[in-house]
Amino acid sequence: MTGEADWSKKFKAGTADAAAVGLPTNVLAEPNADGVNWIWVTSAGTWDVKWEDKTDKNAKAHVGNIAMSWIAAYTGDEADPDSIVVTAVENTGGSCDKSSGSMVCTDLWSNTTDACDDGDWSKNGQDTCSVILDATVTAWSGSVDATVTDGLVTGMTLAANRPWVPTDEATSAITFKNQLPEYMCMAVWVTREDVAGAAEMQCGPVMINIPVPEPEEEEEVTDPVCAEGDETCSGASALYATALAFAAVAAMAF
Repeated sequence: MTGEADWSKKFKAGTADAAAVGLPTNVLAEPNADGVNWIWVTSAGTWDVKWEDKTDKNAKAHVGNIAMSWIAAYTGDEADPDSIVVTAVENTGGSCDKSSGSMVCTDLWSNTTDACDDGDWSKNGQDTCSVILDATVTAWSGSVDATVTDGLVTGMTLAANRPWVPTDEATSAITFKNQLPEYMCMAVWVTREDVAGAAEMQCGPVMINIPVPEPEEEEEVTDPVCAEGDETCSGASALYATALAFAAVAAMAF
């Protein structure tokens, strides 16, 4: 990712929100109220710069951004990380803008890009990556918001959720599965007039890990010892085996 290097003329040192340093991100996966497997993501980010020109009546005008990215497609072998080439990434995020003096936050947006190797932190929202692919993403819903200190946007928060499995209404190339990893990044950045003030990105694997119950051991059937000539004994054994079979079928039905 790039951005104008000489931003120090327009931004100076500020105070970051200690609670949001390091882009703390939580991912929760469990059934929703309707019993559908769902995933929730919350994240917060901050920066330690602020706008410098106090003679400008719009000195507090700047744009905060936050977004998450999920790898949607790649080539190569996971066992050989050097062979991995990312070919598609699903991004979801939003911006909060104080350029008009009052805070205006966008709705949550989503798109699909290439690996975005030429991304530009001096741009906002979907303009950060130059290549946007045709694949639409509508799976995520949620919102973004800004944290404000002394009238300055000092950080951003994101809350988003989606079903594990895409639907006709909630489209995505990614299907979340229990105990199979996906890979995501979170990013937060602030800009003013096409200048990047600060940017941070954290990446890592995410794996839903819901315990799978161990299968119960089948009860061993032991034939009774029958006295010679006792015809009722073998019949009892057959009835016992039949009862076990019906019990097994009943268990499968539930």
